[in-house]
Amino acid sequence: MAIGAGAGLLLVMMLGVLGANQVVAIGSIAAVLGGIVSLGSNVSTLRQTMAAVSAAETLRSDLIGSIDLRVVGNGR
Repeated sequence: MAIGAGAGLLLVMMLGVLGANQVVAIGSIAAVLGGIVSLGSNVSTLRQTMAAVSAAETLRSDLIGSIDLRVVGNGR
């Protein structure tokens, strides 16, 4: 959202709708850069989480496979 808002604000400023204001230009550039950093951080965290979940599932599967199960009951 921040990337889109910042880019939109830059576009509006360049078209002359708001005028050439330095504060608006700096704010919109900061919004774009902040959005990019936030997106990169979220993607990186998602990848790390998915790798940890995959490793945990593999360990769980290996542990369940190593259990010596017995049939309990009359076997019907």
